[in-house]
Amino acid sequence: MDTALTNFTGILSNYYDVLTNSWIVLLLLSLFFVFFSKLSSKVTVFLLGMYISYAVLIPYLLKVSQINSFLDQYSKFSVFIYLAVSLIVGVIFYNLMKIAAAVIGFAAGGLLGYSLGNLAISVNTEWFKNLNFDVAYIPWIAAVVLGIIIALIVNKDFEKIIATLSIFFGSILLAFYTFFIVEKFSGADISGNMLINDPSNLSNFETYGLVGAFLVYMVIGFALMFRKKKN
Repeated sequence: MDTALTNFTGILSNYYDVLTNSWIVLLLLSLFFVFFSKLSSKVTVFLLGMYISYAVLIPYLLKVSQINSFLDQYSKFSVFIYLAVSLIVGVIFYNLMKIAAAVIGFAAGGLLGYSLGNLAISVNTEWFKNLNFDVAYIPWIAAVVLGIIIALIVNKDFEKIIATLSIFFGSILLAFYTFFIVEKFSGADISGNMLINDPSNLSNFETYGLVGAFLVYMVIGFALMFRKKKN
């Protein structure tokens, strides 16, 4: 448990600057992800691309000294620079996501099919030897067939997959901002308010609270996602 808490606080510390510098934008994104996951996948994928830009791409770019120095010169406009970059990434991400999902589905199905083909040969060696067919092709045939099937399933359920990812990532953000807003603006003292004072050393209460809030938002998100419209 201690190792898990250490890893959790380490991740939080690495992304803390981006999470707090652009907290209004990311808070709005997280609210959309959790409470409006059933909306058009086009909007959701675009916003998910923006989230990835804020959470992954921008922190990575800030580690490049030249980029970091450039942004330091325009620190007053950092929020707008981050937003512009994320809008561009969102557009690109939307155009690539569906293709990437199908490719990943095909690759995953192919690996599974290849493994199952080899397993079938090893279990039924004598039976396959009686076939007038080179058994070396069986794993590859299984890989192609299962790869196509998984790719079609992914393509068919693309919106549900995106909605699930949206709820997951949105719940993480909302859990963070729940504690961030309470500690920063309410004046409440939550175990020393380590989230805003020293995020690399979160208290156990804050850590478990973040996990609990994450689970609550996940439940809310999935309840809204599967809620049926009244006739």
